[in-house]
Amino acid sequence: MRDNNISKWNYTPNGKLVIKLDQYYNDGIRRRFFDAKIQKIESHLNNIMVSLVACAAAAHERKIEAERRHQEYLVVQAKREENRRKQEIEEIRVKFLVKRLDEWKDLQSIKAFITDVAKTAPAMPEGERQAVLNWVDWAQDYAERLNPINRYYFDLEKIDKLKSWELS
Repeated sequence: MRDNNISKWNYTPNGKLVIKLDQYYNDGIRRRFFDAKIQKIESHLNNIMVSLVACAAAAHERKIEAERRHQEYLVVQAKREENRRKQEIEEIRVKFLVKRLDEWKDLQSIKAFITDVAKTAPAMPEGERQAVLNWVDWAQDYAERLNPINRYYFDLEKIDKLKSWELS
């Protein structure tokens, strides 16, 4: 069993004390001070304090610079996100337009068909003519309900909030 009062290491002064400040940066600040035979570490105390203050100031400057770079990065990221969103909105608007145009083209075909059917009615016998005219009335009403111009409110703010998959 080991005695907890006995330290694992015995430190014996050997006159080789080294003081290292901070990490290494090539900024001209002295960061290492050695105990030597001719000049003891005690004679470097003023220089150590000057270096310590300079290291702290340099570290502060590096921190400020890192924060500035981070802020620049955030601004660039925000611009990228804004541009991505603008592009997404443009794509949604185009999809909305194309979908409404397709619906309108289909409606024009339906209206043309209804018109052609209505043109045949006068030549039909009275019973059939009335049935065709009833159908034409219903079909015209239905066509009006299909009309994308009547069915949709063309508000860009509302369109912009749509998702791409909602327009498929």
